[in-house]
Amino acid sequence: MNPVNLILADDHAIFRKGLALTLRRTGIVDKLFHAENGLEVLELLNLHDTIDVIIMDIRMPEMDGIEATRQVRKINQQVKIVALSMMNDRASINLMFKSGANGYLLKNTNKLELQDAIEQVMLGNRYFAREVTDILYNAEYQDSIASLNASVELSQSEKEVLQLICNQYSSREISEMLCLSEKTIEGKRKSLLEKTRSKNTAGLVWYAIENGIMKNNG
Repeated sequence: MNPVNLILADDHAIFRKGLALTLRRTGIVDKLFHAENGLEVLELLNLHDTIDVIIMDIRMPEMDGIEATRQVRKINQQVKIVALSMMNDRASINLMFKSGANGYLLKNTNKLELQDAIEQVMLGNRYFAREVTDILYNAEYQDSIASLNASVELSQSEKEVLQLICNQYSSREISEMLCLSEKTIEGKRKSLLEKTRSKNTAGLVWYAIENGIMKNNG
C-alpha cells in the first residue's frame, strides 16, 4: 500500500502529537494534518484534495465527530473515516457508521491495530476493534432474545437434551441416558442450534439460562 495523506482530528493537542508520532512510525503515512474539531476537518478537506484517511474523534468542540462525518460524506465519498474514541457505547458506534465511518477504534489501541485499520479501510473494508465487535454482537444478541422467546418452541425431548448439554454431557453420554441413538442426539443438537440461532454450545447455554431452562449458578 502506498503511503496515505491523513487528517488527525482530536481536540487534545498532546494526544494528537503522540498519535502522530505513532502513525509516522508505521511508515504508511506521507502527509499528516492536525484538526481540533470537525470544522477544521472540513476546512482541511477543502484545502487539500489528496486526503485519503481521517482519524476522527467523536467528542470535539464546535463540531463533533459524528456531525463532521455526516458533513464530510456530503462532499466526499472516497475519503476513509476511522473513528478513534473513548466512547464504547453502542449508540455512538452505530451513529458513526450510519454517518459514514469506515472503521471504529478505541483509544486503547496500539500501533499495529492502527496500521491494520488504515490498510483495511484503504482496501475498501470496514474495520472494527475487537471490543467494538463484542459490543455490537452482544447488543444485537440481547435485542433478539425477546423475538426468540416468542418464536422458538422446544419440545420436551429437546429441552431434556438441552439441559444435559448445559451440564456438559457428551452426545454419547446423553444417548445412553435417554436410551436414544447417538445419531438422534446429534440431530437434536443441530436442531437446537438452528432453532435458537446459536453458533455453539456457549450460545445454547446462554439461551437456556435466559429462558429458564437452566438456572445460572455463576
